[in-house]
Amino acid sequence: MVYAVLGVLGLIFGSFSNSVIYRLPRSLSFVRGKSKCPKCGTEIKWYDLVPIVSIVLLRFRCRQCRQRISLTYPVVELLSAVGWLLSYFILSDYGFTVWLYSIFLFQIFLIIAAIDFFNYVIPDSLIIILFAISAAFGILARLSHTAGPFGQLSLYSLLAAAVMAAPLLAAWLVTRGKGIGLGDVKLAAVAGFIFGVLGGLITLYLAFILGAVASIVLLIFRKANLKTRLPFGSFLGVAAIAYIFLGVVLRDFVSLFFR
Repeated sequence: MVYAVLGVLGLIFGSFSNSVIYRLPRSLSFVRGKSKCPKCGTEIKWYDLVPIVSIVLLRFRCRQCRQRISLTYPVVELLSAVGWLLSYFILSDYGFTVWLYSIFLFQIFLIIAAIDFFNYVIPDSLIIILFAISAAFGILARLSHTAGPFGQLSLYSLLAAAVMAAPLLAAWLVTRGKGIGLGDVKLAAVAGFIFGVLGGLITLYLAFILGAVASIVLLIFRKANLKTRLPFGSFLGVAAIAYIFLGVVLRDFVSLFFR
């Protein structure tokens, strides 16, 4: 029963995430505005907004203009549901507060990854929200002596942010923003602030691996060339999500090489 409820909540928040992913880069309100078809502009009725179910019944086409609906919508909803289920399965033993915090991190990193993938931009508002909520959680964790998988807030958190941001900032300066965007630098800094030095470096390494694999695949199938710019923030977002769920395992694995 718990997993069923969490799955439904994940789908609902995935639907909300889709709204943020589409509207935020376009400076549209995702709180007050009503959902419209991006192709014909027709307002979407409530019964066509049920996660997964509506899009399947509509056969992936708008009810009015019959244009195909992007697969992004069901994919984000399903990923959100899976994330909610995984977070409960893996992190619920740390307590409700840590679990809720992990859900927040997962959802924001998912939104950032999708926005950067489609728009090559990482909104500052999401970076600020990540930093503010993480700082608040860190302070609460220290005051309540809460044990969590991401460590506790301290001066080392700021050091970790600097360590994560430094190499990307250097790359941004060298390439004059053509290889790495300033949003990537900010996102890396926040990841370091949240996960600590070791966790941040693991996340950054995973992001580079994901980016390298994607580049090789695109080159093999001739979908890109050596000058093609890839959304590194998307890879960093996915790597951060992986660390949220597998951080303990990844840290233990890395520690084997330093014994």
